[in-house]
Amino acid sequence: MPHLKDAGTLEERRRQTLSELESLLGTRAIGAEEYRQRAEVARRATDATELEAVRPTSAETRRRAEAASPAAPATPARPAAPPTPAALPSPDETGFVLALLGGSVRKGPWEPPEKLYAFSMMGGIELDFREAALLEGVTEVVVLTIMGGTKIVVPDDVDVEVNGIGLMGGFEHVSQHLPGENRPLIRVRGLALMGGVNVKVKPAPGRSPVERLKRKLGDWV
Repeated sequence: MPHLKDAGTLEERRRQTLSELESLLGTRAIGAEEYRQRAEVARRATDATELEAVRPTSAETRRRAEAASPAAPATPARPAAPPTPAALPSPDETGFVLALLGGSVRKGPWEPPEKLYAFSMMGGIELDFREAALLEGVTEVVVLTIMGGTKIVVPDDVDVEVNGIGLMGGFEHVSQHLPGENRPLIRVRGLALMGGVNVKVKPAPGRSPVERLKRKLGDWV
């Protein structure tokens, strides 16, 4: 910034000083009231010394330059990492059976998941576990039946627990705990609303009475 003593006439120096003050206005280098006071001194100045006293300082000029420089672009937020495969449920853990105005059947050789949700509305569901490949431990069946029916058949060589609620309908409770350890358990629970849930314990198809007796006796000896 040139010194005012190097400029031309007093009027030229006055215009230069006012222009420099105006360039600071609105950049937070000086406030509006300070600008008004210093501009008024510049307009009434009778010599270069008075003008020099109200000119912008080097520090004010630097603040003006900093305010005028463009702000650095904001760093974009990192997108959320997709769930790892370990966080996703395994297909063997959860399954669904639906019957809406129709029927759905699971029987014969099949592989039930660890937790099976069965929902029927004005329809029927049949779940036959006698030839199913049951997982070790507990197989849980959660039933919701609305104006429909759910029939569940479990084999006679596994443990069974049934606990449900029937509202204007029926939920049959069955319990079977056989001797022996590490036996699969089928646990049924849920709600029957204006419908019915029927649970039966039956031997596997084709098994003779003698075979059934041998299996039961084998648990005791």
